[in-house]
Amino acid sequence: MTTLTYLDLYDLCLLTNRALAADGAEVSAERLLELLMARAEQKGVATKFVRLPSGASACDFCLVYPVYADWVTDIGVELGHECRDTPLAEWCANMPAVTQVFVSLRRLVMARLETLEQEKAQAVGYMLSDVIERSGMTGEEFEQSKARLHAERVGLKSSK
Repeated sequence: MTTLTYLDLYDLCLLTNRALAADGAEVSAERLLELLMARAEQKGVATKFVRLPSGASACDFCLVYPVYADWVTDIGVELGHECRDTPLAEWCANMPAVTQVFVSLRRLVMARLETLEQEKAQAVGYMLSDVIERSGMTGEEFEQSKARLHAERVGLKSSK
């Protein structure tokens, strides 16, 4: 059974706001949350967020992954940086407090995804990385490689 690990999104935005301030920049926590929620809506993951009793929004760490890169870019744009054709977070290269928040968030998200990978492997006998590797080696579409791995590890089900 998968255990969810929730991240309070306002707390994340407040932490990011404080790091920006420490590095001499200003974007309110409320505006950071607006940017994050807009990306979550665009990526279709906002419906998986939960509302805490305090009224704040929270989500499993793995749901931050689909919006993280765009959110970081949006923060750079909000600060007046041109972020269209630059590597992720280049705008904050000289901002150690902000960089630390983003690195820590990435590590937490990656650790959560690794945990989910292990749970998937225990449940069905293969991981997402196995599917990606197989697809890359064979040239098959991702879904085809996933179906073949599933059939090899779990077996085929009869249809009625």
